[in-house]
Amino acid sequence: MSYTISLSGRSALVTGASGGLGRYFAGVLARAGAAVAVAARREDSLAHVRDEIAGAGGDAVAVAMDVTNAASVEKAIAEVRRRFGKLDILVNNAGVTVTKPFLDLARERMGRGRRHQPQGRLPDRARHSAAHARAGNRWGDR
Repeated sequence: MSYTISLSGRSALVTGASGGLGRYFAGVLARAGAAVAVAARREDSLAHVRDEIAGAGGDAVAVAMDVTNAASVEKAIAEVRRRFGKLDILVNNAGVTVTKPFLDLARERMGRGRRHQPQGRLPDRARHSAAHARAGNRWGDR
């Protein structure tokens, strides 16, 4: 079974894009024609993903974003809008993996992963972006 979609003219933001599923999602969106902003806490960790997309003929930008920090999220979204003019697609992939046995975790670290998904700051900003899109950039509008 094959499924093809064209995202030409659309822009996407993928969080947690420096590796794993985020890197994969960014590549899929770019191959479908979307301009892709790849985001992670450290912009230097994104260079290889941005370069892979650009090397395959795609349009990509790397942006530093800490999804637990509202100012960081707002700055990254502003950069995506400045670069691409809009934000159509959000892949909220950022997360934290704790690799210690449960009983070895310090109490204050237990909630760290939960703060990233889905209660991180990004869902609030995503709602703001969706409202902006609804105001004039609807998916079906051409």
